[in-house]
Amino acid sequence: MASVSFSAVPYRLLKLVCVFMLASIGVHAQTTTRDDGTEVKTETNEGKTHILIIPWNPKLFNAEADVTRSLAKESGQTYDQMQYAFSKGMIDQIKKQFGTAYAVTSLLDDTAKMKRDLMDVYDLSGGEWVGVNTPLNPAPKTPEQKKKEAAQKQVSKGQIQTQEAEGEKFMNALVYSPNLLSFLKKKYKADYVIFLNQFDLVNDFGDDPYNLQQRTDYKRKAILHWTIFATATNKRVAMGKSSGSVANTSNNPKKIIEAVGPTIGKAILQKYTAAPKQ
Repeated sequence: MASVSFSAVPYRLLKLVCVFMLASIGVHAQTTTRDDGTEVKTETNEGKTHILIIPWNPKLFNAEADVTRSLAKESGQTYDQMQYAFSKGMIDQIKKQFGTAYAVTSLLDDTAKMKRDLMDVYDLSGGEWVGVNTPLNPAPKTPEQKKKEAAQKQVSKGQIQTQEAEGEKFMNALVYSPNLLSFLKKKYKADYVIFLNQFDLVNDFGDDPYNLQQRTDYKRKAILHWTIFATATNKRVAMGKSSGSVANTSNNPKKIIEAVGPTIGKAILQKYTAAPKQ
């Protein structure tokens, strides 16, 4: 019987065998070789927590009119182009903050393949204004509570007015379909889903909200409203709004995101890591 010499086996074949052997014992890195012979190691997503980011509905890109005019004048972008630049840029910044410890994807990563799923998410979810100190997962309202809320409505001059609770609020995510999160878990292997609910870009005049002093050196504030759900339980694990500021002379969407994105992304990561996982 003829013997086989390893020296006669092509180098690439040996390398391929080694790759399969390493994979079989659970190595979590891949090594590829460039044409110049340089080996590049890349991390795989095996064993990592998977996070899926849902971009805000374009209708909830809430930028003040004079802000968008300034941005359009300098950048030459249309309103839709600006909205997309902020959405994609904010997602990229969140990915950077979560880093390589997590496997993070978004439904903007491949718009051709993911568009239908994104539209379904928008149809099967929504939002509501709640206080920043609202419980993550409040118990369903009892008939008595609903009756009390109805009684709080007052009729004034033929119009119904609702007594709003005082305090700071943010746009929180609501999931209407009990199957939505399980679908995202199955298709995208998502352990957690970050809903980006609304993005505000407003002038910040501090103690002079109407800028009666006609200041020209003021800040702009970017505010991101967000909610994180665990797909295993359909429950929220963290929620809130995070913000960052930039000079009003910065009128390029890319530069604004580069200025405020790290601060906002880091705030979301901190709240996520501090939250009890369900």
